[in-house]
Amino acid sequence: LADFAKDSIGTWLHHNPDYTHGYMSGPDREKFFKDNFSQEVYQTYLDLPLGVMKAGLWRFAILYINGGIYADMDTHCQTPVSTWLNEDYDLVLDIEGDTPWYATQVIAAKKGHPFLMDAINLCVERAKGGIVNHTHMVHYYTDVQMFTDSLFKSLDVVPYSKPLKEWA
Repeated sequence: LADFAKDSIGTWLHHNPDYTHGYMSGPDREKFFKDNFSQEVYQTYLDLPLGVMKAGLWRFAILYINGGIYADMDTHCQTPVSTWLNEDYDLVLDIEGDTPWYATQVIAAKKGHPFLMDAINLCVERAKGGIVNHTHMVHYYTDVQMFTDSLFKSLDVVPYSKPLKEWA
């Protein structure tokens, strides 16, 4: 792992010594999808053209299967999780800066949360027609826009949604 990732992980371990930290390599993630999801989800994972997109889909999948806290490798923990994570909550999210989207850098969820499967399914649905290569394709297919759209769809709320043609 790069030094920045080791530093970041160190902040999580320092503030949360009772938590277990996990990391999966690319081959481990591929096996994880093959062992835990349908062939369609697995193939979507394999077909995603960028590593960051594969990691994006994986964050929802690993939380869906195991529950827990996902944090990007460059995200630092500044206070113990116990100060902000209430065990009564099924899902904890944040807003992506000054955007209308839910952030994906840190997500806490209980195992099997349906919103996570909804995000996986929307990623698969969007990728079915092929991935359109454009500047913000990561957001649209596997990250903040896809996640926010899937949450709003799950809640039957009219989302802020920027059609793909507006991104290109």
